[in-house]
Amino acid sequence: MGQALVEGDEMGWSEGQTRLIEHGRGGLWVRGVAGAGKTTAAVERVRRLLGRGVAGHTVMICTPQRLLSRPYRGFVGGAERVMGSDPQFMTFGRLTQYGVGLYWPWVAEAAGLPTGVQPTFLDAESAQWLMGLVVAPQMAQAGIFQTVKLPRARIYGQVLDNMNKAALVGFDVHTIGERLSRAWSGEVSQLRMYEDVQTAADLFRAYCLETGALDYSLTVELFLRHVWPLPAARAHFEAMARHMIYDNCEEDAPAAHHVFAELVGTCESAVVMLDDEANYRRFLGADEQSAAGVLAEACDESLVLEPYGDVEARRALVGHFAVSFGFERGELPEADPFVGVERLSARLFPDMLDRVAERVAAWVKDDGVPVNEIALVSPYVSDGLLFAMRYRLERMGIETRSLRPSRMLRQEPVVRCLVTLAYLAHPAWGIVPTVEDIGHVLVTVIEGLDPVRAALLASVSRKRFSPFETLVAAMQERVTLALGERYERLRRWVEAYQQGEPIALDHFFSRVYAEVLSRRGFRMHGDFEMAQAVAALVDSAASYRLMMAALPMEVDSAVLYLEGLSSGLLGQRSLSEPDVLEGAGVLIAPAYTFLMANQFVTHQVWLDAGSGGWTERLAQPLAHPYVLSAQWEDGRVWTGIDEGLSAAQGAYRLIAGLLRRCRGTVVLASSEYGEQGMPQQGVLLNAFGRIVRRVAKREGRKTDGV
Repeated sequence: MGQALVEGDEMGWSEGQTRLIEHGRGGLWVRGVAGAGKTTAAVERVRRLLGRGVAGHTVMICTPQRLLSRPYRGFVGGAERVMGSDPQFMTFGRLTQYGVGLYWPWVAEAAGLPTGVQPTFLDAESAQWLMGLVVAPQMAQAGIFQTVKLPRARIYGQVLDNMNKAALVGFDVHTIGERLSRAWSGEVSQLRMYEDVQTAADLFRAYCLETGALDYSLTVELFLRHVWPLPAARAHFEAMARHMIYDNCEEDAPAAHHVFAELVGTCESAVVMLDDEANYRRFLGADEQSAAGVLAEACDESLVLEPYGDVEARRALVGHFAVSFGFERGELPEADPFVGVERLSARLFPDMLDRVAERVAAWVKDDGVPVNEIALVSPYVSDGLLFAMRYRLERMGIETRSLRPSRMLRQEPVVRCLVTLAYLAHPAWGIVPTVEDIGHVLVTVIEGLDPVRAALLASVSRKRFSPFETLVAAMQERVTLALGERYERLRRWVEAYQQGEPIALDHFFSRVYAEVLSRRGFRMHGDFEMAQAVAALVDSAASYRLMMAALPMEVDSAVLYLEGLSSGLLGQRSLSEPDVLEGAGVLIAPAYTFLMANQFVTHQVWLDAGSGGWTERLAQPLAHPYVLSAQWEDGRVWTGIDEGLSAAQGAYRLIAGLLRRCRGTVVLASSEYGEQGMPQQGVLLNAFGRIVRRVAKREGRKTDGV
């Protein structure tokens, strides 16, 4: 195994963890379910590597997405790190973009791309926006996607998703439509949609090759074809990864597995870790089988880590759920699967939320559980659900935080507020906000201002903010001088801005937030989530500006950006950066998002446990995550049986992942009538009911059912 880093396991590490921490030369393949301590041991391994004097820039920590690197970033940002010797954090996307950018002259010439300009790397929202500009004329002239009843943002997003899978799985981007069609067995009209998907993909790819705009799929293809085979490039990447940690490899795609496997073969030491029964990002091309094959073969040794601690009851419940979803599990554990499990039911959805709030309050106030140790998860977290749950908890004095990466920026109240302020500050654009929009700005930003008084101020400020002193005395008295002074600070800032030259939209958003809205007397002062939304908006506007400046286009006005923001083509920046998880409060998040954050908590509440969303796959009429995967045989027809098996497997992995990330109590909360007022009895509750009956039968008891 090579020379150990240090001797012993003085910190109480298990035998398997000690072996991971002290692993010497070569590659070590590690697998185990969530909670086995793989990441914890890997962080300790990095600490000891750096403590031994290994240069940080030769240590590469690879994860499928940035959020999963949070435990390692927490260590590197701490006081123990050696200054100037930080490890490198890498995702496959970052590696490909770095490589293509570094060797761009060679890549451009070899691929026949424009050589006189620098590459323009498109993020997801920029690519979607650009696809809209390229494809929209064909939608109007040739009638493509005429039969698709989806918002344009979702159409373009699904086409780009298909293109990404082509690059990550390794098939020709020009065969997407054919692959989807060969697997289809339903109505013939669907085949026309797949033809339109291919048309859009071909148009967009042609435009990118002509202009040097690189979306994710093209960046990956260029890296694999022209950068990775270069001996000089390979030597450079090998020097960057003398010591390697590759965590959660099951959430990466085959292309990433092949590249990182080759790096493993050249490292002085490498530890590659896989979570069993995970693969939550399959809809993005993640492939557990590819990881278990390619990466395991690249390693010299293997190790299986078992969960530690008192988990017999939780293991039993996981096993029972596997059987309930139709998977063979062998002999089930004898432990009581219901230890640490509670059922909470109500007739109406609001009543369920009331009971959940009471249960959370009991944990926090009676049991002293820290708010960060409680997570409320649901298949989907709608605006209504988030607001209702937050209102109930915050009324009890309990802080909350939310993690919803799929939420668009236009849905954030603070973003709507900043857009209205942009229109007010730029009268030359000719767009006059409504009284309602101005009222929303005032009530959103001015601390202490209620909707009624905000509406009064808005009624006299539609075309421009009127000075507070010019308002009639009765209105001034009703608003109060204190609130009027805050209103004046905002009004004077807008007035002063209008006296100068207009600035870039991202700069405008930054200035008004920093100079006014984040100050005392305004609601954004000290509000972390609002600050995060503003930062995402600034980042989105800056990305748009830089993209438009780099491309041969004249459509670069700020108004066009704001229109794209309102339509949903722009403003899809993720609000789920690792910092969100550091905030204080009960976490409210979609179940899959919670899993991908790899969080462990003391207590979980499964909101709306009767919903069908726990087992339903997201509707994607223009894409298919299973058909466009390395494990699907091209030409094989996708059937109802395949759909049922994939739904059952997905539901089981979701539930097992949640259970393994809960150290205390899991509460299944449901209502007879769901959020929309419809009766519900979803697959999750049915599966739980079968467990109740199975255990009762084993113990010779009768049950009235669940």
